Amino acid sequence: MRTLFIIGSCTARRTVTELAAKIASLDYEVSFLFIKDGCQCLTDRGFINSIDFAEGRYALKECVDEKFLRSIQSVDVIDYDGWVRLLEEHESIVSWT
Repeated sequence: MRTLFIIGSCTARRTVTELAAKIASLDYEVSFLFIKDGCQCLTDRGFINSIDFAEGRYALKECVDEKFLRSIQSVDVIDYDGWVRLLEEHESIVSWT
């Protein structure tokens, strides 16, 4: 089973990380999509390292500025079509906004 966490806020990062890690420990594939204010989480290296178990880490291009895009590492930047593909590929969606 594949689970997509859509992160629209940086609040409660520890809680979402623990929940996602628990799901991943059950041999489920976990991915993250960062949108809106959730993209600010991508500046926190500790947070990014804490989700290294994730199969995919994505940021919505429309939600990050060009300067910020260059500094993002280990995160794939996608457009709205990519977001739709992620929704189609995952059986379970957790919205953290």
